Amino acid sequence: MRNIYQENKGINPLKLDQPAESPPPKWLPFAMAASWFGGLFLLFWMYSLTDISLTETLKWFAFFALILTLIPYKMTVRLLPIEFHFMVVINIMGLGPVLTSLFLVINFIFASSPVEHNHPIKHFHAGKEGFNGSDLVLVLKDNALANQKKFRSFDYGQYVDEVLDSKVYKCTIKSGLFGYDVLVDPNFE
Repeated sequence: MRNIYQENKGINPLKLDQPAESPPPKWLPFAMAASWFGGLFLLFWMYSLTDISLTETLKWFAFFALILTLIPYKMTVRLLPIEFHFMVVINIMGLGPVLTSLFLVINFIFASSPVEHNHPIKHFHAGKEGFNGSDLVLVLKDNALANQKKFRSFDYGQYVDEVLDSKVYKCTIKSGLFGYDVLVDPNFE
């Protein structure tokens, strides 16, 4: 009688349904790095124009980074021969920033109901309410835009001369598709 185990010595019967380990495609790390940097750059730019908190942005980032991990691993392996832990890294580092920035871009592009604001500048100060100590924060008459600190905070070095020479802050704020307001065309007169 033949010994079946000896004939199939190198095969582990418990791992027959798992794909064979192979290195990821050579283009995948480059695509992941490009999407990481491109997505983060676009995310930072859209974040500065959108009235969304850092906490909300991180929640969306986590949602988009983890949503594709829920797709069954076997379906993904049919398209790309990658290991599970590498797929998780791709989702967090590659697709998370891209999909989060795409979410904010769609919110920005399909924004509607533009409202023009003309508010007299009461005074300004550096850093107190801003995002970092070098921000220039406007205090507007009648406490206008009090709940939208992002739309009143500017880079001190870039905008201090304009603010010193102006008395009115003029901007257009649109209502974004997903409910986050968007700042369009801030000016000082």
